[in-house]
Amino acid sequence: MANDITGRVWELDTPNGVTPVWRGMVKIKYVEWVTPATTTDTFELTDSNGKSIIKSQAQANLDVQTFNLENWYNGVFLTTLTSGTLRVHLA
Repeated sequence: MANDITGRVWELDTPNGVTPVWRGMVKIKYVEWVTPATTTDTFELTDSNGKSIIKSQAQANLDVQTFNLENWYNGVFLTTLTSGTLRVHLA
């Protein structure tokens, strides 16, 4: 599967630290991490300056993890995703 950014909820499952998921300004309301496989799995979203937007490691119960952001970001890169899918909800 490939990253899908066609709607108000992006489905991201393919990391690429070189090619941005989105160029320019975007307001992210919250992010959900769905179906991480193990507790050692991680993900990270960064902005166009390489600054971390959010970084996390899977919880022991492997449930959906939700991260409230409510902020504007200049560019979005999915630099790391070792398993699962990120649902990025735009404001």
